[in-house]
Amino acid sequence: MLHRYGHCTSYTGVLELETALATQVLQEDSILPANISTTGNKVIHFCWDNFDLNEETPSESGTAHTTHGIAIQETVGENNAEKVSKSLVKSRQRGLQVPPSTSLPCVIRKNAEPSLHLRKNCDGESTGNVNSTKDTHSREQLWILCRGQYNSKFTVPDWSGWLSMTSEEGVTEKTMLSRIGYMSPIMLPITEFATVKKCLDLSLAVSEKVQQEYTLVTMDLAAARIAYDIIWSNGSVYEKVLLNIGPFHTMCSYMGSLGK
Repeated sequence: MLHRYGHCTSYTGVLELETALATQVLQEDSILPANISTTGNKVIHFCWDNFDLNEETPSESGTAHTTHGIAIQETVGENNAEKVSKSLVKSRQRGLQVPPSTSLPCVIRKNAEPSLHLRKNCDGESTGNVNSTKDTHSREQLWILCRGQYNSKFTVPDWSGWLSMTSEEGVTEKTMLSRIGYMSPIMLPITEFATVKKCLDLSLAVSEKVQQEYTLVTMDLAAARIAYDIIWSNGSVYEKVLLNIGPFHTMCSYMGSLGK
């Protein structure tokens, strides 16, 4: 109804576009998404999550549990507006069938523990960006104060909006949109160790292609627990993987400890 009044695109049109994007990802020979640049990379960040479709089946089995990821990239010296690749072939198809993948081999020790090696300076203190940390803490305390005391008319935004309003706008550098590329899907549930290991390996490979030293990965708590076991069991392989759980699942872990 909204589409017929001219307010948005049609649902069938969205299905056709998503099907074309999915077909393009499956046809790519490289693990690198089509719109991710290998030159001028400023930072690239990977997000992996489960994609579950609980279809109604007679035996309640055979439902879809797959793993999908995106790569978010910022580059230097060019417009980052996401463009549809020339190889994107539009059609009237509104869905596609992907053959299921075979199980991946993976043997990982569970409940692994990290080996901490803190680098210290001459004074015996751990190194780190102290000024940046202090600035973040000051901003956060100021936001908490304003949010709690001066928000009766809903004039103080949430944390993301506060960062946008208080961040300094670049004078010479134009604000540019990030590129969002779709990683090749893994047709296996993310609750398996082999699947999470595949996510980390793909993220590492793409980081290497864009010449980024560290690999930034975001997962929810369930997948992150498996990822930490993999990282801590293979320290030399994944020592430069920085795993981010995210604020929501971090808060859930603290809420789960209440009353225990």
